[in-house]
Amino acid sequence: MLEFAIGQLLKTGDLKRHFRKALRTYHSRRDHFCNLLTTELANVVQFTRPDGGLAVWTTFDPVIDMELMAQRAAREGLSLSSGVLHNPPGQRLNGTRLGFASSTEEELEQSVAVLKKVLTGA
Repeated sequence: MLEFAIGQLLKTGDLKRHFRKALRTYHSRRDHFCNLLTTELANVVQFTRPDGGLAVWTTFDPVIDMELMAQRAAREGLSLSSGVLHNPPGQRLNGTRLGFASSTEEELEQSVAVLKKVLTGA
């Protein structure tokens, strides 16, 4: 039954249309998020706009304490990884993955506003 249903989705083109729509949505969110990071946090973060994926690897200014930043963000209602789990043994990358895929543009704006407040006090 499952194989038949998937076959029908492929045959009718519904699955292909869904994928195209999803890609447009994720690309739009990615671009909006990257623009926000550039305009609001350019002095404290560095990143490369990803070609794929659902998150942006972001490196923070070396003077930023990632653990403290994550704690402050949590107090403001923003769940944020400190990035410690991403560090290879003996290295401190001072970066983390910032996801954008499950957030609306308004939620991304709110998240960046919280980050800005936590990082710059603005």
